[in-house]
Amino acid sequence: MHWLTDPFQAEFMQRAFIAAIIIGVVAPVVGTWIVLRRMANLGDAMSHGTLAGVGLAYAAGINVLLGAIGAGLLMAVLLLLFSSNRRIGQETVITVLGTAFFAVGVVVISRI
Repeated sequence: MHWLTDPFQAEFMQRAFIAAIIIGVVAPVVGTWIVLRRMANLGDAMSHGTLAGVGLAYAAGINVLLGAIGAGLLMAVLLLLFSSNRRIGQETVITVLGTAFFAVGVVVISRI
């Protein structure tokens, strides 16, 4: 049974195991909450939406991380503004904004 316990002799493996246990407990709760709030594709839309900020920042010659953060914040603000309209579902707003920001990013990067 040493083959099973030997990897845990290293301190970083012990910390990684503890982190995995914590994530294993927290992630299902957060995931269920996100699905119940109908925000399941928020992470996908936000990650693809930051491409616009990366492309614009690269074209402007500034740090692309700042561009990605700026695009993410702008997308979050627009999501809050458009989600207040009850006629349009929040999931629809997330999808449309993510697609629009991604399209802007593709156009900007293809022109560089």
